[in-house]
Amino acid sequence: MILRKNILTIGTFDCTGGLGILADVKTFEQFKIQGFTIPTGYWFQRENTIETIDFINPDFIFQQLEQLLLQFNFEYIKIGLVQNFEILEKIITLINSKQIEAKIIWNFTQNQDLNYQKELLEYCLSKTHIFIINENNLESFFQSNSKDVQYIIKYCNLYIKSKTDLEKDFLYWEDKKYPFKQKGKRKTMKNGLEDIFTAALCANLSKGYPILKSCLRAKTYLARVMESTTNELGFHKF
Repeated sequence: MILRKNILTIGTFDCTGGLGILADVKTFEQFKIQGFTIPTGYWFQRENTIETIDFINPDFIFQQLEQLLLQFNFEYIKIGLVQNFEILEKIITLINSKQIEAKIIWNFTQNQDLNYQKELLEYCLSKTHIFIINENNLESFFQSNSKDVQYIIKYCNLYIKSKTDLEKDFLYWEDKKYPFKQKGKRKTMKNGLEDIFTAALCANLSKGYPILKSCLRAKTYLARVMESTTNELGFHKF
């Protein structure tokens, strides 16, 4: 019997499966990774329309997280959308208290309650292995410039997703900068591209690939999802 690696994903649930923890689990399965989930909220939406989000009572999140951390070992934990920095801080603190070796991959998603709080932000970044953010959020949340990039990489590794598929992503890893161009062409806009990329990156790192190869393999997987359909919900097939 072949044992699979475990990855925990913490984030919102999308009933269409295009983004959030359901998209993560679909991605994990393609890489033969055992996926575990903790929902932080539920999206009310259709394929191409997002109405609102209903966040879960944080006590449920903390209780479920503690139970999973006590029973299963996670080398990588993906964190997506949470309601605010106070909840994120408690999630990260709980992870560190139960599994100090677990590496946190934080896919930053800005929402109305995630206001800039320097002290909490710096704490969360300092406990993060890789901070993933798209260029639009970087500019709106950090008022991005080269100084802000340097500010982030003081605390953790950084991956910046480009605004469009025609531009390059950039990985800042151990004082070096690596460009990555998106492979393939998407047939139409897809939901959850950042979630899918981050989940694929976690999966490849968990399987033992080095960081640069993991990024390339995650980009290849993302390209296949982008090219899989002509609607906004891509198919997962590796």
